[in-house]
This record gives sequence, C-alpha cells and structure tokens, in this order.
Amino acid sequence: MQRLVHSIHLFVLMSCLASFSQAETEVVLVKEQLIPKVYSAPGYTASLNKIEISSKQTGFITQLLVEAGDIVEKGQLLLVIDETANKQSIEQVKKEIEIAQVTVADAKKDVDNFQRLRKVQSISEEKLRKARLLLARSQSTVLKARAKLIETKAVTPYLRVKSPEKALVVKRLADTGDLAISGNPLIHLEVLDPVVFETTIPVQWITKLTIEQTIKIKLNHIDEVTGTITQIINSADPITQKCTVKLELPSSLNVPTGLFGQAQFIIDKELLLAIPENSLVKRVGITGVFRVDKKNRVWFTPVRYGRKYSNQRVILAGLKAQDKVIVSPSEALRDGLQLTEAVR
Repeated sequence: MQRLVHSIHLFVLMSCLASFSQAETEVVLVKEQLIPKVYSAPGYTASLNKIEISSKQTGFITQLLVEAGDIVEKGQLLLVIDETANKQSIEQVKKEIEIAQVTVADAKKDVDNFQRLRKVQSISEEKLRKARLLLARSQSTVLKARAKLIETKAVTPYLRVKSPEKALVVKRLADTGDLAISGNPLIHLEVLDPVVFETTIPVQWITKLTIEQTIKIKLNHIDEVTGTITQIINSADPITQKCTVKLELPSSLNVPTGLFGQAQFIIDKELLLAIPENSLVKRVGITGVFRVDKKNRVWFTPVRYGRKYSNQRVILAGLKAQDKVIVSPSEALRDGLQLTEAVR
C-alpha cells in the first residue's frame, strides 16, 4: 500500500513537470545582427593645456608660495625673485631724472636771459646758440632718464611671477633661496579645464575617426563616460604604428589627471549571431540557453559567447540562425519540458 502511494505521488510530480506554460515565457529567434567591432584603446586622462613657469629675470628666489598638488587661481602669486636690485635701480633713475630736470630749468633760464641780452647786443649770437644747445641736451637727458625708469619698472612684474590660468601645480622645480635663471623652468602647471583622455589607435583605423565624434570611455573606478574627439594626430609612431588621439571629457566630470581608462572605438561592423543577454543562464556551472525544438520541447544547450553590445550577447558556438531560445528562463525549466502553447 505504501509503495502504491509513493508511485502515485511520483506520477503526479512527473505530470506537473511534463509541460510548461508559454503564457509568461518569451521566446525569440536567434538571428544574425550587425554588431559593431570595437577596438579598446588604453590611455589616461591629461590636461589639454600644460604651462611651464619660468622667470624672465635672473635672481634669487625670496618666496615660493605653492606646493605640488595645490590648485591656484588665475593671477595668484606663485613666487617672488629678489626685488632689492630692481628697487635700487628705480630709485637711482628717479634721482637722475630730478638732477636732469634741475639742469633743464637752469639751462632754460640761461636761454631766456641770453635772448634778452642778445636783443640789446650785449652778448654774441654764438653764446646764445651754445645756451640753446645745452638746454636741448638737458631735455634729452630727462627724456632718456624717463625712458630708463619705464624700462626698469617693467622688470617688476617679472620678479613677481603669477599664474596665467586656474591650474593644478604638478611639479615644483625650485625652492626658496635657489637662483632662478632666465628661461629655466621653475614650476609645471596643468590647466584644470578642459581635461582630455589621451590614447593611441592603430594607423589603419585612423580614417574611421572624425573630429567631434563621441566615444565611450571606461575610466578606472568611474562609470562609463562619453568623450568627444578634439584632436587626431596623423603621424604614426615608427615602432608601434599607432597614432595619438585626444578626447575632451565633460567639464562636469571633475576627474584627476593621470587616471587610467580604455576608449571604445567602433572601427567596423560584423554580421554575427546574437541573442538577448538575459537568455544566458548557468546550470551546474555551465553557461547555456534553453532552446526550444520543433516540437516545442525545451532543452538546455551549452553555448560559447563573446562580447556584449547593448543588451545583446554575441554567440560564438552552440546555436545557429533561426534557433529559438527562451528569454529570462524560469528556474523551473528542465530538459524535455514542453511548452503548452505554440511558439509564435
């Protein structure tokens, strides 16, 4: 009697599993689709504009006001070169001007007096001429001294070096007390906006790219972002045979420079078998799909898959065109179950 009850229970269980309703089951045909061929190019974020700060004047650095890693505003003071000699030169030229102006005043008085005396013929024409010549020379000395003062004052801004843009201090090449030599770099800056992603791509695919084309970029520790091609350098490296490409990143992204990532360049399209990615399931460690045969029976079929595009997954082996597979298969599916409704 107990054996009979057990047999009845087993029969009921098998009957329940013998068919599966298709009312809530989506079945799709396996089709060939045009799938973009993607070249994943490694690269890094960098500043589009890099500035090398140097001094136009030679002198000892008395103040160095920034450190590597600081963000400086446009017009912010970066360093000061000893201004003592320049200030002394300015004061000396000012005194020269004062002396020259006194000489001019005296020479002008002499000319005025000699002109009155000449009218009554108390002095010779030669003496008046020499007085006028001395006045002209004195006036010329004043003009030269004033020009020298302007030139000396023009040096002052170069002794107080300021940042030309809002930027990041990348490297400091000098310290307080060092001798700044004209033309030698002192500080390296990177302008914060815009930031670009710099990478390389094989020369044979460079013609596939255009300026202002948008490219997906996967940055380290950051969600996928979109970059815009701003520069294509049509000059291949003789060793790697690759060309440099720069993509501008959104200003709102606020990413640091030197961040690693990969740009996803679409270089071609291929006709490949593809199915919805959520058709793939794992059973006992094997990845496959539930395929529906001509009799509407379901069979687990192992597959080998390739890259993902959108919500599709490329199938490399295990299926052929016009096969039918179940999307988002239920855990209750088992080999041999039959769908109760005809496959549309």
